[in-house]
Amino acid sequence: MRSLSRLSRPRGRAAAWLTLVLAGVLATGFGVAGAAGAFGATAASAAAGPASAGWPQPGGDLGSTRFSQLTQVNTGNVKNLQVAWTMSMGTDRGLEGQPLVVGSTMYTVSAYPNYVTAINLANQRILWKYVPPEQETSPIAAKGAAVNTACCDVVNRGPAFWNGKLYFLTLDGHVTALNATTGKVIWNVQNANSNIAQTGTAAPMVINGKVIAGMSGDEYGVRGYLTACDANTGKRLWRAFNVGPDKDLLASPQFIKRFGANSSLKTWQGNEWKQGGGAPWAWMSYDPKLNLVYNTIGNPAPWNPTQRPGDNKWAEAVTARNPDTGQLMWAYQFNIHDNWDYDSTQEMIFFNAHVNGNTIPAMAHFDKNGESYVLSRATGQLLAAHSYYVNNNVVTGVDMKTGRTQYNPAKLTPQGKVVNNICPFAQGAKDDQPAAFDPANGLFYIPTNNGCMQWQSMHVTFQGGQNPFVGAIVRFFRGPGGYGGAFEAFDPMTGKISFMDKEAWPVWSGVLTTAGGVAFYGTLDGFFKAVDEKTGKILFTFHMPSGVIGAPIAYTTPSGEEEIAVYSGLGGWPGEYIPNQEFNPTDELGAVNWYRFGRCTAADDPCQTPLQDEVNLGGDLMVFHVPGSMSAAAAAAATSGMSPITLAPLTAGPVALVIALALGLGHLRRRGAIRELGILRPVGWRISLRSLPAGDA
Repeated sequence: MRSLSRLSRPRGRAAAWLTLVLAGVLATGFGVAGAAGAFGATAASAAAGPASAGWPQPGGDLGSTRFSQLTQVNTGNVKNLQVAWTMSMGTDRGLEGQPLVVGSTMYTVSAYPNYVTAINLANQRILWKYVPPEQETSPIAAKGAAVNTACCDVVNRGPAFWNGKLYFLTLDGHVTALNATTGKVIWNVQNANSNIAQTGTAAPMVINGKVIAGMSGDEYGVRGYLTACDANTGKRLWRAFNVGPDKDLLASPQFIKRFGANSSLKTWQGNEWKQGGGAPWAWMSYDPKLNLVYNTIGNPAPWNPTQRPGDNKWAEAVTARNPDTGQLMWAYQFNIHDNWDYDSTQEMIFFNAHVNGNTIPAMAHFDKNGESYVLSRATGQLLAAHSYYVNNNVVTGVDMKTGRTQYNPAKLTPQGKVVNNICPFAQGAKDDQPAAFDPANGLFYIPTNNGCMQWQSMHVTFQGGQNPFVGAIVRFFRGPGGYGGAFEAFDPMTGKISFMDKEAWPVWSGVLTTAGGVAFYGTLDGFFKAVDEKTGKILFTFHMPSGVIGAPIAYTTPSGEEEIAVYSGLGGWPGEYIPNQEFNPTDELGAVNWYRFGRCTAADDPCQTPLQDEVNLGGDLMVFHVPGSMSAAAAAAATSGMSPITLAPLTAGPVALVIALALGLGHLRRRGAIRELGILRPVGWRISLRSLPAGDA
């Protein structure tokens, strides 16, 4: 690891003044405004967990806020961000997801083949590597069942950690537990069958000693389910389906009383539910106080809506389950009888909503359909709904009494009709790339897409196995306004967009927010950016080796230095056409028309440089730092007797200056420097310095 010069404790008059200066800098340079209450949103600290210098969950915390309380990297110094170190991931396919950081170790999982790596953050040396044996014997060139059917791309959204064990899903359908110290296999169980197009790309979550895992395969007519395994043995404890009869849903008595018997089954015609999709292929969140795990659900199958009349519950919904039993407690469906492949697998982000003078533990969801939804975590009650996508011509609103999303009838896609200029397109105003929340200002930072499409539904017969079950011919193209996506600051309680940083292509990366007032995201054409959360001003840009579809994280090294890490590796739905060598405009479910040919309509009218001409494939972990950024924080912590992590929350509000100065004065009192500086007496303050901390607060 890079060595940093040790800071000795300051001495004398100059040192005393330095302490106060550092305190002021800490408050004004590192702090961020704390007027979150005015926005109707504040931190959900009880659910999110305590401040951490690591990144122990896929979403940073149990509430998927993707917020870091670290402040070493901030608006004042992020322009000095530099590459600290890099590592090849061993693959050149799409790198979604994010690393985990637990203690002094970072854990990564690559795209297929699923290389798992543990890295010692003290010296960046690899501690161990693991790849599933079945993947070593069937490399990607062999085009195995999982590679042939995975949608979209052979990605992985990251591992989970619990009690000295690392858990991850393999593309070919296994859940594997490794010893986090040695990399040795503890157990390995099959969760999905790739021979019938079931695959594993989701990030698992460990709750109460249970590994909860989803699966994928909606475009092949699988029936989606969530599975819980014993974290120590791998034994299956429960499996709950998302569509079908109550007994398969593990519907609780409370659920049946509220939604009626067979609430899903009644919304499907005949046996269509048996190949009805609804796979949970992305993210989860968990509220320990309510003991509920929230899982978001994919699209119904097939895409052709004419073949599956009804609401098609509970596809494209969020479910709230007891993680110990799998019992379904409540559900909320975002898209009724989907016509556009609007999966609702986007994450659920925790925060506290302020409604009519009440503070409600809530969560925000930014759906593919361009609408934001705020729900009560306890009941699923809809608290707010607003459009975050400015070019939406599909959704006309959300009925706040019934919770049902309302649609423009001109954009419905029944069989036998070609529908043009549908905005957003099937990749959504936002797909599974995760947004982030900053509790200091109550804003959400969203990576958005600006794409439209032409759609023609057609009859398709379910054949099972590895035969697609889609039933639609689709062409994507760039949306109106001359841009392909935007990084957006948004308040879901009011619907206000604070700013939009527009990009040439969809913003397909995740987002990181920080207590330093800086947000981070990446672009498909290969740039990593730091943004002032207040203004949207781009403060830092770095040209990456490849496009960015992963999610950045922040953590501290064993020496105490803050680092920012993110994957560089183009792929996913926007980029899979490149290694697959696809040229038909309708290939990749319509993506080729826009990304390969740069088109702005369904016709042959290129309007921008094709994506493959702007960026290369790749597969790297990129890690950044600001050299010397640790010094100011370390000095302030040393003089106050508090750790940088303890200091961070205290620098996030309008009283930060007073607190920081008081801490500095407390230190000066202990060192006998108050009298030397001659302060306090001229203004006649009556501050009891005896109440200030002598150690950690």
